[in-house]
Amino acid sequence: MRTLGVLLIGLGLLAGRLTTEVKPVRAQQGCSAASLKGPFVYRLDGNYFDNQGYSYQYSAVGKILPDGNGAITGTETNSNWGTVKRNVAYTGTYTVNNDCTGSMALQYPGGPLNYDIVFIPSINQLNIIQTDSGITITGSATAQFAPTPAPVVAAQ
Repeated sequence: MRTLGVLLIGLGLLAGRLTTEVKPVRAQQGCSAASLKGPFVYRLDGNYFDNQGYSYQYSAVGKILPDGNGAITGTETNSNWGTVKRNVAYTGTYTVNNDCTGSMALQYPGGPLNYDIVFIPSINQLNIIQTDSGITITGSATAQFAPTPAPVVAAQ
């Protein structure tokens, strides 16, 4: 009986230890304009409609450079209904909300274009959709340079 009592006390102490140990909780880091920095390469595809309702195909590949403070520059090659333009330069601004969603307002030679974005920090990817009326263009951007991995140290 005494052995059973000691065993129960030991289990009680162990259970108390398991339930009273508090581990620190870290808040998930949110996003901000500073989260989006460095060169990204992108691809966009889709179509748009003119005033008569005719549909035109648009595709682009390019490079954007968000500065971490809300300003952005970029260049692209695009195909607008089969007419190719190279080295199209643009500038603009962007915002990134705490939940990693945001927007970009870009000034192209032909006028302003607007996009909504979702940044995925864990893989350095940006999903993009144009939000101007009559346009269905989507794409994604990926960090041009992968982060440098930590050096592997061999066990001695």
